[in-house]
Amino acid sequence: MLDALVYIMFSMVDGLAIIIFAFGSFKIDLKTYWKEIPISSTVISVCNFFLSRHDTLSNYSPILSMTLMFIFLLFFFRISVLSSVRITVIGFVAQTLTQGIMIYATSLLIGKNLETIKSDDFLRSALQLISGIALVYISVLLRKNRKYFTTLPYDYSYKIKFTKTNVILLFSSVVVTTIIVNLFNFSNFLIELIVLLFCFTNIIALETRKELREEID
Repeated sequence: MLDALVYIMFSMVDGLAIIIFAFGSFKIDLKTYWKEIPISSTVISVCNFFLSRHDTLSNYSPILSMTLMFIFLLFFFRISVLSSVRITVIGFVAQTLTQGIMIYATSLLIGKNLETIKSDDFLRSALQLISGIALVYISVLLRKNRKYFTTLPYDYSYKIKFTKTNVILLFSSVVVTTIIVNLFNFSNFLIELIVLLFCFTNIIALETRKELREEID
């Protein structure tokens, strides 16, 4: 029982960090969704815990988390379709990059391979907590310096405007989702991390382009 609570608690730190960073990236007021945020984060964390009990299903935890996040944003937070995709992708990619960089740096510093870190519950949880705090701190800095995008629509809609930029964003979302799902299998960790960083940079560039053109979804 204690193991379950600890796992869910640290998973919630991840979830909250993802939401805080993603919402901060698009200047969404956290106070508006003060009920929705903890509820969605708790549900996703509990689902991840049950998946973690099964070796064959644990690898699908990232895709489940992203899918649930998208569903919550669309139907619970009532944010439009494309905006929900953009928020989900920005949040998860930022969290995966932060955690991945910390894991890789730790493996170099302490001389442990990535598989050993993955199997060490204490070390993994510590890195999870540190990366979550780091992501929240980055979000606070970005908000403070007004580094955010303002291209989310205020109306709730299931429609998607298939502009060139939006199509590229959707394609990029599929690519980074695939990378995130496979990243922590540690087959080619550094290469996948670099590719993910490149994709994240590309997404930020596309969002900046939308911002400059004042393209509202």
